Amino acid sequence: MAQSLADYCTLVDASEKFKVSVSTLRIHIRAKGLPAVKILGRVNVANEDLEKHFAPKPIATKQETADDWVQRMLDKAPPLNAEQRDAIVSAFAPAIEGNTDHNGFRLD
Repeated sequence: MAQSLADYCTLVDASEKFKVSVSTLRIHIRAKGLPAVKILGRVNVANEDLEKHFAPKPIATKQETADDWVQRMLDKAPPLNAEQRDAIVSAFAPAIEGNTDHNGFRLD
């Protein structure tokens, strides 16, 4: 907890230090829980609170393999009707049967 005037900085100083505008700091004070005090009629923020408030926060990422992603997409996709299945099979049949060149063109 801040104990002396040296432990505090003005909003202008804080904005320069953290590369944010004074209005952004005011928003964080009003709505996002950044504590502030008035000293000699000016709004000041404790250096410790600034460091905590603007400290980098880890982003939670989910490691997902390509197979996991494909399965997740399949689970979300609506089922194909018979006509759609037939169209897909006929489009890929030459490649599956080995009747295409390296560009996917039919050889027969």
